[in-house]
Amino acid sequence: ISGPYYACTTLCAQAVGAGNSYLAGQYLQIATTLYITLNIPCVFFWWHYMYEIILYLEWGDEDTALIAQDFIRVYIWYYILSGISSGVWQLLEVTDHVTEGTIISMTWSLVNVLVVWFLVTHDR
Repeated sequence: ISGPYYACTTLCAQAVGAGNSYLAGQYLQIATTLYITLNIPCVFFWWHYMYEIILYLEWGDEDTALIAQDFIRVYIWYYILSGISSGVWQLLEVTDHVTEGTIISMTWSLVNVLVVWFLVTHDR
């Protein structure tokens, strides 16, 4: 499902090489729209059916299925935001803003660590 961003890397490089940064930004917007739109069925499926899937595949008992369902409802947002972050990073890399991209990636990683720490150490 990350295909639009992989295509965007090539198209953005060509647009920036042609001196058209505006077009590169449009490619990123189109790729982000496609990425989110293509993920809607997956998000819906994961959100509503993870519990039943775990039980059907016999990967655990009801407690395991509940934990998996709670986990996936948090992970979905990470998955979507991670994909968008990857697209922005690719645009920054193509436009020779690697330092700024690295700062954004480091900040994103710190936020991930803090969110996981909060979710692990705090009760509902």
